[in-house]
Amino acid sequence: MRISDVTFYDLARRNLGEARSNYASAQERALSNQRVSKLSEDPVAISAARMEKSREVAEEANLRSSNVGYAALQIADSSLNDFGEVLQQARERALQALSDTFSAEDRARAAAEIDAMRDSLVRIANARSGDSFVFAGQKDGEAPFAADGSFKGDTNVRELEVLPGVSLPVGISAKVFGVGGAGVDPFAEMQNLSASLRANDKVTLRSSVGNLDTARRQVLDGRAQIGAQTEAFEVTQSVVQRRQDSAKEAQTSWVGISQVDALLDLNRTQQALTDAVQIASQLPLPGLASRR
Repeated sequence: MRISDVTFYDLARRNLGEARSNYASAQERALSNQRVSKLSEDPVAISAARMEKSREVAEEANLRSSNVGYAALQIADSSLNDFGEVLQQARERALQALSDTFSAEDRARAAAEIDAMRDSLVRIANARSGDSFVFAGQKDGEAPFAADGSFKGDTNVRELEVLPGVSLPVGISAKVFGVGGAGVDPFAEMQNLSASLRANDKVTLRSSVGNLDTARRQVLDGRAQIGAQTEAFEVTQSVVQRRQDSAKEAQTSWVGISQVDALLDLNRTQQALTDAVQIASQLPLPGLASRR
């Protein structure tokens, strides 16, 4: 009786199928770096990994929010830097115009330059970050400064929630531009400077130089405030990033597999598949003759 040949053939076929399945699973683990991927394989590990994934996603949202605020502060700082440089240029032009070598015509030409600088200041003060105007306060749906330098926003400071229950300021009040009588109004001072140049009025021109100095100091103070706010965002970003990394590491500890282990497993299952194929190829196909 040759029934044993059929038995060996069926056993080899089952071993070959299992070897192929194991090799395919090892390939999947090597590609995904995951030890388990189905709830049925390890319910506890999969459930824990899903919880950590939820935590990772939440921290990613926190990080995006923090990045938005950080970007707004960078734009605010850059805008104030540009604003201060224009004020400095205007001051230097005013000092030149005080020289006795300047004629009335020279001062009239300087006035036109000051007018152009003032227009630049309005554009800078209307800087945007995304869809929001940086210095508009909470009325950030429209430009805060009109062409004449008048203010249409509010002096509140916008805040952004960077963690559940934790909000940070994302700018400074427009009071940095003297809005609401908080200091020197640089737009008004630029207008006064232009008028005094056209009127060839050196007395008023001299006072404008001092007022522009005060306006520039206001801007420098504003940049210092933004610097402190930026540091707060950097600390928050660092904390959130560490928490997100912790969630990723926790996921790996539950369902992950190291690259070394994955490659060793892949080599082992590949060798097992090769052996199974060789064994199966050496067995004769069972036929009716084998059952006689």
